[in-house]
Amino acid sequence: MVIRELRVQNYKGFRDAQRVELRPLTLFYGENSAGKSALVRLLPWIAESMADPRPGPMMDGEVAREALWQDLVYSGNPTHHVRIGITWAAPDEVSAAWGLRGGEMPGSCELASVTLRGPAGEVRLEDDGDQVWERRIDRIGGLLPRGGSLDLRAETGLELEDLTLNAQWLCGVRVGSLGSRSHWRRRLAAPARWGRRRAVLILLAAARALPRSAGRFGVGGRLL
Repeated sequence: MVIRELRVQNYKGFRDAQRVELRPLTLFYGENSAGKSALVRLLPWIAESMADPRPGPMMDGEVAREALWQDLVYSGNPTHHVRIGITWAAPDEVSAAWGLRGGEMPGSCELASVTLRGPAGEVRLEDDGDQVWERRIDRIGGLLPRGGSLDLRAETGLELEDLTLNAQWLCGVRVGSLGSRSHWRRRLAAPARWGRRRAVLILLAAARALPRSAGRFGVGGRLL
């Protein structure tokens, strides 16, 4: 299924709930530290976390690069929960959402909730203070329920395969001379089916076609 929308709250520089509609080719541009890289990294990070058998987001992979919890949460506030979600373009609404919080170890991150919605209904796993969250978290691999841990098809009308992502993180691309004030950097993410070389060529061609009046344009950028 094609992803139609991203949702974030308390993630990086996004304090309030934000919804980002996606198209076959989506370009983000704006000033430095506006949140471009954070959005570009989000899908590859979710995909990488889904593939990890450990419950919760993957913080030591290629995308997160050993990030700490305070690097992800808005203003570095450890008491905030980060909320992220995706919606697929399907005949019936299909979506997944996660609540993340700081873990017991300093700088660590863990799941606080998982919500999956399909044509047949919704299933939600959440730490609601009833002392059984440890048993619930054992039913999760990465960001999704482990196979056989619950009847996902009966509860939502979905299979686990319907919720997996296929995305890749592409390295930063530098344009212009290193000593020039006009030097800037783009960070790219693209569907894995494009292939790395094709994705870079397509996105760079689209960026170069923009008018110079677009100013400091970046697909991504450095987010402090």
